[in-house]
Amino acid sequence: MIMILCALCFALLSETPEERERRALASLAEAGASILVHEAGSDGTQNSYWYGERPGRGPLRPLESIHVTVSRKVDLALLAELGHLHELFLYECADDTEWERLQSLTHLKRLRVYSCGDDSLLRAAAKLENLEDFEVESDHISAGGIEALAKSPSLIRLRVGGPGIRSTHVGALARLATLRDLGVGGPSLDKYVLNVIATMPQLRVVHLSGVPLDIDEVREFCVNSDFRIWRGGDEKGRYWAFRRDLRE
Repeated sequence: MIMILCALCFALLSETPEERERRALASLAEAGASILVHEAGSDGTQNSYWYGERPGRGPLRPLESIHVTVSRKVDLALLAELGHLHELFLYECADDTEWERLQSLTHLKRLRVYSCGDDSLLRAAAKLENLEDFEVESDHISAGGIEALAKSPSLIRLRVGGPGIRSTHVGALARLATLRDLGVGGPSLDKYVLNVIATMPQLRVVHLSGVPLDIDEVREFCVNSDFRIWRGGDEKGRYWAFRRDLRE
């Protein structure tokens, strides 16, 4: 038994980074995940394929991005073997996913999480020192999660949506000094979110969805700020995009 354990430990320690990646992906697939992999070649091209449908040529390096769809709890500890991953998309993970395990992905720059996640996800994202682009849509985000996310040191682009997000919560994001592009959405938002955004001078682009605004309210906001209408106003006035007019 001891010899078998020693042999197993030696095999794991002698694995190359590529072999550890493939083992991690295989474990995710065995857990029921559908995995779309993006790899970069030495010539600058990108190769994309569904895991399990690998093209015949040899492995490309480095592994840049994976999209993982799983309708149950996924063990994020498996992602620790993909420590140099720059981009991760997660769809439909179970509500009890242990989001703190994301902290092992120290090189992660872009994170997208859809149809799952809660405040613990936002707390974990805030601790990723290289995370620049974060997008999350969930029914389980509250003021506490937004407050935690406001401690992120590097976010440039943020999209956050859900029924628990209110206009007063958005004000916490003013502490994100690096933030330039903000999108918020949800049925609990109201016109007062415009007042909050007007106090965030670091923003250059703003997207609002699910916010009932009429054209007069939008025009008043633009008159009293440096923002100009970029896109919007759907037929119900619930989607607007603004760019800031940077005057010298």
